[in-house]
Amino acid sequence: MKRFPYVCNGCDKIKECPLPKVFYKASTAQTEYEFNVSEHKKGPQLNAVQMKQLDKIISDGVKRGIAIEVIIETNHLHIAPSTVYHYIDLNLLEVKNIDLKRKVRYHQRYTIKPKAKPLNYDYLNNRRFDDFTQYLLENPGVNIWQMDTLIGKKGEGENTVLSLLYTKTNLQLFFKLRSNCADEVNRVFERIKKHLGSDLFKEIFECLLTDNGKEFSDPLSIEADSQTGETLTHVFYCNPGRSDQKGKCEKNHEHFRECIPQGISFNPYMHSDIIKISNQVNNYPRKMLGFHSPYESTMSLLNKKVFELNQLHEIPAHKVTLKYPRKV
Repeated sequence: MKRFPYVCNGCDKIKECPLPKVFYKASTAQTEYEFNVSEHKKGPQLNAVQMKQLDKIISDGVKRGIAIEVIIETNHLHIAPSTVYHYIDLNLLEVKNIDLKRKVRYHQRYTIKPKAKPLNYDYLNNRRFDDFTQYLLENPGVNIWQMDTLIGKKGEGENTVLSLLYTKTNLQLFFKLRSNCADEVNRVFERIKKHLGSDLFKEIFECLLTDNGKEFSDPLSIEADSQTGETLTHVFYCNPGRSDQKGKCEKNHEHFRECIPQGISFNPYMHSDIIKISNQVNNYPRKMLGFHSPYESTMSLLNKKVFELNQLHEIPAHKVTLKYPRKV
């Protein structure tokens, strides 16, 4: 009686009091609370016309492989991503959960391969991850690129794709390799050096971080100018079994894999196909970049000759698609 909610529960004068009684009942209060927070929220808050417009925009974006958050941002929709997901759960939109990128969880992966053990190859001298961290301390603000290869369908003679990711903006360049070997990687770097010129290559590709794959076992050929022997870049290696040390590159591969899924052979895809995929991936808006694309974010940071390596050009967000035609 002395404080909210001013009910008669616990009053020592309840038996003698002639006034009408008011009681607090927990079960009744809980039932009313659950009704208030759920019943009035059932169903969409939009009318039929607005729902139809929303359905078209969301469906068109998902068919192009675009994330819900990106669709909302690029179309300037005044709706929360959680609300769109709620509408999908209620089957109010044409899109279903199975169509969404991450709604269906990845299956746990298993391997019978033994864990990698540190191996003291000569080419690792002064190029280990500890050397990399020391190099960054001595050279703050250096341009860092993470390097990796994407493997198609495993088998003899299988084509692979070399990827180079600029860590400041997630711009990622892709180059098709005829096989997964050091000679092919060196061939691509010779092409890059020739296109950019030694001085520009040295300025842009100051530092490369990669894993211990056999295709990266010839760092001297990558680092040096083949004509003069001058050191143009520095190659460093992640610790064995620690691909997370170049996690940006690994994470960014998921957009390439949306175009060519894991286990699909790269052999039918021509160089022109890889270029088209690179343009789609690098024009895909990212939340971490304020919904700008890596292409937009890098324009003011790197020389335009870098973009020519993948023939990159601007593609409007509403025309970006990560659903690339399957080839056999």
